[in-house]
Amino acid sequence: MVKRVAIVVVIALLGISSAEAQRKLSLPEFELIDSTKQGLTSSYTMASDSLRRVQPLQRDALTDILAKQTPVHLKNYGPGLLATPTYRGGDASHTQVLWNGFPINSPMLGTMDLSTLPSQQFNRVELMGGNASNLFSTGGLGGSIALHQSPSFDRGFSTAYSGIGSFQQSFAGVQTNLPFSLGAMPAVFDFSSSFTESENRFPYVDIAEPTRPDRVVGGAAFGRSNISTQFGIAPTANTRVQAVYWYNSMDRSIPAPININQTPARQEDEVHRAMVEASLNAGSNSSIAVSSFYEHSSNRYIDTNINIDNDNRYQQFQKQLRFTWNKQRLPSITGNLRHQYVLANSENYNQEQAVHGISAVITAGYKIWKERIQLEGGYRFEQFMGNRAFLPFGGLTLKYDAKAPWSLFASASETARFPTINERFWIPGGNPNLNPEQGENYEGGLRFERGEQKAAITFFHVNYNQRIRWLPDGTLFTPTNVNEAMTQGVEASVQWVYRWNNQALRLHLNGTRLNAVGRNDPDEDWKRLSFIPAQSANAWLEYQRSSFSIRYGAQYMGSRFITNDEGAYMPAFFLQDIGFQYHHALQDIWWTWSIGIENMADWNYQVMPWRPMPGRAFTVQLNISWDER
Repeated sequence: MVKRVAIVVVIALLGISSAEAQRKLSLPEFELIDSTKQGLTSSYTMASDSLRRVQPLQRDALTDILAKQTPVHLKNYGPGLLATPTYRGGDASHTQVLWNGFPINSPMLGTMDLSTLPSQQFNRVELMGGNASNLFSTGGLGGSIALHQSPSFDRGFSTAYSGIGSFQQSFAGVQTNLPFSLGAMPAVFDFSSSFTESENRFPYVDIAEPTRPDRVVGGAAFGRSNISTQFGIAPTANTRVQAVYWYNSMDRSIPAPININQTPARQEDEVHRAMVEASLNAGSNSSIAVSSFYEHSSNRYIDTNINIDNDNRYQQFQKQLRFTWNKQRLPSITGNLRHQYVLANSENYNQEQAVHGISAVITAGYKIWKERIQLEGGYRFEQFMGNRAFLPFGGLTLKYDAKAPWSLFASASETARFPTINERFWIPGGNPNLNPEQGENYEGGLRFERGEQKAAITFFHVNYNQRIRWLPDGTLFTPTNVNEAMTQGVEASVQWVYRWNNQALRLHLNGTRLNAVGRNDPDEDWKRLSFIPAQSANAWLEYQRSSFSIRYGAQYMGSRFITNDEGAYMPAFFLQDIGFQYHHALQDIWWTWSIGIENMADWNYQVMPWRPMPGRAFTVQLNISWDER
């Protein structure tokens, strides 16, 4: 059904006209299409533009921003430990992470550990629904997290911050953005670096013992460091070239669950990423961007309890071509072509694995009925390790008036996730005969946007089959296409700002209600999927007066089953944070002092079973910044 609807939409779009303009990025002497931003307005998207506003409580951790500002649920094993996303009932491999338009989920594991990612270097973070995800990658059955990073040609600034916190924690970072000229050619250099370290020794209640004694977490120290440099030039008024390098490392101890007495394991991650992009804006009607991406990743895991010392390593090369075309009375067309080449090796492979992937997307858009209705449709072709999928998508946005703040939107798509390299070649247990997971995604809702006031309510339905699960096969576990799943629910979000005199009040909230069920056989009853809460919500309220602000945040997570038979569950929890901030100027330098209290009610809770989370925690931070216009 989705395929037929999308084909009809695309054919109709190609036969009618449009003056639709694409989203643009303004620079001092020219305009350029931002090729990394999503353009499917008929699908759900949430953007976080003011990352530094909440940084005093976040310690430059992307996990905290996602958990406390978006509907994404994180399966978190503790501060600095493994944190994988689940969105709209999907597994960790069903949420794709994009960096400037390139997917960076591990091609070996299919997942991304979000605890390894900082937040400081990114200009913008977007959460996209499953249909919008089709514009950039396959596998986002739940959705995608898009990280945007680009230097500023028209604003010079520098910032440095440092802080300390509970549990022997320290963190610091710097960033500078320097526009300059190479003769008459605009240029910019941007550098950022950050680190965070913690002994992570915090008290907890040992629920594994009948007497519930107080204990202290041990063997959970972690450290993360990050360096990123960017260089950009504008050779002509319509072109831009930029190069980005990103180094990221993580070193941590992983304690055993509190119900098991074992020596902590060790994990060492090191990743080098580099991207080069050249963009051309050919007048007001078309643009083209060519980019290349390289990644070298090493993930070493050491567990002396079971004699594991394994280093999973891969290198990947991605090349991408993206173009847009707009012509008066003709449809707007966007195309994207990407090639991926991966070299992966592990002690659990019988040889180094070399795999290829090809992705091609074509999207068309058009407005009719005095621009009150915007139609969108497209087709995606994906091939990876011999598997192929043809994935149509389409949708529409409706306004009763072209300038009205309210709009209705609806979209549908076919989705797929291909087996990973580990699922195919891991020894023992790999299964070279796996089929891709496939499904359908439907979204629809109501959106409001007027200045700083934004609100949305989205209804979604996702179903997919051939889900891949590692199941016992004799004495081994092997990945198998066994079950199907279905998720349906509703998301609501509000961003509201009220200003008066020298004061401001800001409110940001999200809420989700979903029913995520699965089964291994068509004759079985549907069962709730494990680790997926039926209800979750987060909110923060900030009051600002002159140079002082106070921020209150709350996060609610409903109960989650932890077994596929609904036989055991994790209880719900409710967390509260509060932060105070004061800033003042001294000789054109802004000094910002921050104090944060997390989990101020000292709630004793766990996100994952037998993995205690910290109670009340304090952070103190100083931020120094200055601008050069």
